Amino acid sequence: MGLDAVVYCDCYEAGRLRSDPDPAWNIYVDVTGRLESRSEDLEILTAFEGWHEHACEHEGGLLVHEYLGNEAKIVRIRGELARDAARFPVLLTKVIYDSSHAGDRLELDDVDELARELDRAEPSFIISQLRRLIDAARLVRKPIRF
Repeated sequence: MGLDAVVYCDCYEAGRLRSDPDPAWNIYVDVTGRLESRSEDLEILTAFEGWHEHACEHEGGLLVHEYLGNEAKIVRIRGELARDAARFPVLLTKVIYDSSHAGDRLELDDVDELARELDRAEPSFIISQLRRLIDAARLVRKPIRF
């Protein structure tokens, strides 16, 4: 188990798709920035997912995907930062509060605060990964999803 984070591309919104989606898919951009189908029909969903995987230059619509670390690494980093917890509220309560949370997202306001917190953190591998995610989220105006 470990902690992954992604930022989805904006190719659908910007009209940079390789092919148009089928209207039957009834697609939309969900709160995480990912394309989804409103259909409940398995055949339609299967067709949508097949199209979505290669709908643009970003496989599966992933602009940036970062593996932040396994449980031991996240626990260690959390322990180090917790010694000065007041300086890292977003990082400790919304990013590395758990080593394997899934389905959460970091909205743009929190992304900007996270960037400020990283300026106060010691350089590490996870910091450079988080900066790539922050840059992508700001570029496409979408949240970071865990």
